Amino acid sequence: MSTTELIEYLSITSKASLRQPLQAWMDNNHAFRTFVEKYKDKIRKKLQANDNDYLRDVLWELEVAYLLLRNPDFTVEYEPYGVGKFRSPDYLVSRSGADSFCVEAKKIREGSSEAQIRAWEREMKETIRGVPSRVAVTLNIHVMQPDSDLLDQLESQRDPIKAAFRQWIVEADAQLEPKQSCCYPIVGFEGIVDIEITRPISKAKPGPTAFHIGSRPIWYKQDEYKKFSDTVCEKLGQLRSGMANVLAIGSASETHEDFDCGKAIEDLRTLAAKSDDAFFRYPSKGFEGASDFLAQFRYLSGVVFRSSWWSNFSGRENASRNFVWRNPQAAQTLDDQITQYLSEMD
Repeated sequence: MSTTELIEYLSITSKASLRQPLQAWMDNNHAFRTFVEKYKDKIRKKLQANDNDYLRDVLWELEVAYLLLRNPDFTVEYEPYGVGKFRSPDYLVSRSGADSFCVEAKKIREGSSEAQIRAWEREMKETIRGVPSRVAVTLNIHVMQPDSDLLDQLESQRDPIKAAFRQWIVEADAQLEPKQSCCYPIVGFEGIVDIEITRPISKAKPGPTAFHIGSRPIWYKQDEYKKFSDTVCEKLGQLRSGMANVLAIGSASETHEDFDCGKAIEDLRTLAAKSDDAFFRYPSKGFEGASDFLAQFRYLSGVVFRSSWWSNFSGRENASRNFVWRNPQAAQTLDDQITQYLSEMD
């Protein structure tokens, strides 16, 4: 099947947030297109869900398959141990002349405040893009700390804010000369939220108004890094004995960084070394105690963390695309070749 036929079969033609990445991945990688065709019924069923958070989880799951299949030495099986009978990893990865390994994919979801502001930003973007003009708009939120009251106020004023955006774009398009710009503070949010409208030289004819995010808050909580340790605890029960297991964690949030991932895992190891049974017996952790955690933790060979906010200036050693942590206590270790590929896959 062609990429277009697969997109139609998956019933995501009208769902741009799913269609665009999947189409790009299939166009760029024949092995991934073959993978999607092989598992099209399974994938289609998952993509029919109405829960946007779940759909983003599935998209990350498929992105992991795409990244793995960019390695021509890898063959990837999707949920080879079945679904529902018992907990098992998402993928079995085979290599010619080498041991197979399992991969479990998990997306860390945004916090409620972050998800709320991102949804508001998307709505503003759709409004701005819907106005034909020769200008570009930059949205700025000049607050660096979370404030639920601000979010509620922005949501309650969404309609007058959108009306103001439309009016300002029309006015700026008529008044600004190329290379000129002007700033419009939002009434009631002066000094907090504004838009800057610029007339670029390159845009001579009207089209969808260009949109950019300028200043924005980082919706960070002190315990945000613990989402990594919660993910590890949640997924240990899905790993297989007798082979290497990799946990692939993804995040679209700017509040999750490499340091957080490494720190969270090391905190778990420290608590286990101290035999902190109370911590591991806590219902959300799901273990009988520290020794039970350690017994399952040995099945985890490594963790690869991939953030959509990465850049070459992230400070990561050698600017590798992904952060990889190897478990020194693993029963089956990751070899250097796999580790290098996981850190570089893109």
